[in-house]
Amino acid sequence: MISIVITLYNKENTIRRAIDSAINQKYKDIEIIVVNDCSTDNSLDICKEYVDKITIITTDKNSGRPYFTRQVGLMQAKGDFITFIDADDYLSNNALSECVELQKLTQADIIQMNIIRRITSFNIPISFKSAYDSSRALDACLYNEHLFPIQCWGKLYKTDLLRSVKPISYNGFWGEDRIFNLQILSSNPKIEYAQSAIYNYSWGGASTASFNIDALQ
Repeated sequence: MISIVITLYNKENTIRRAIDSAINQKYKDIEIIVVNDCSTDNSLDICKEYVDKITIITTDKNSGRPYFTRQVGLMQAKGDFITFIDADDYLSNNALSECVELQKLTQADIIQMNIIRRITSFNIPISFKSAYDSSRALDACLYNEHLFPIQCWGKLYKTDLLRSVKPISYNGFWGEDRIFNLQILSSNPKIEYAQSAIYNYSWGGASTASFNIDALQ
C-alpha cells in the first residue's frame, strides 16, 4: 500500500484538486492522509467533504513548517511506501502506477517522479538524469539541485527508509527538505527516475517564509 500525505495550510483554492488527484490514481492500493496545520480559511471544510475517502489530521497549533506536518503524516502512515503532495500541487492519474511498476522492476528505495513546473499558463519541465547514484544526489543537495530535486514531494519513498532517519530541528539557511534528504541519501539508497509519472508543481515563489536579508548573509 502507498500512503499519500497531503500537507495543508490555507489552500482553499487548490486543496480539492490535490485530493482529487490522489483519489483518481489508477493505482488503488492507497490511503490518503491530509495533515491540516490549523488552516484559518475554508480548507478544512473542503477536506471534510471527502471524509469517507481520506483521513484528516489537524495539528494542535500551527507550526508553519511543512517538514513538521510531513512527520505527522509519516507517523500515521500504514503503507509500505509513502509520497508527499503539497496542497497546491497535484499528481497525474498514472503517477503512482508508473512508480510502482518501476519499483517492482528495480527494487529501488526512492522513485523520483518527473516534475512539471506550472506557472499560470506556462508548463516548464524540469529535466533530470534517468538514473542516479547516491553521490550524484548528495552533490545535488549540497551544491546543485539541477542534478536532483531536493524536495520531499515528487518522490515515492520506502516508508521504513524515512522512519530510519531521526527527525531534525533546524532553523538555518537551507530548507528542511534539503537537510532531511541529505540524511536519507547518506544511507546510499537506490534511486530510479519514473519519467512518465508526473508531479505538477505550482510554482509562484516563496509562500511559507518571508525574505530575510540576515539569512542571505
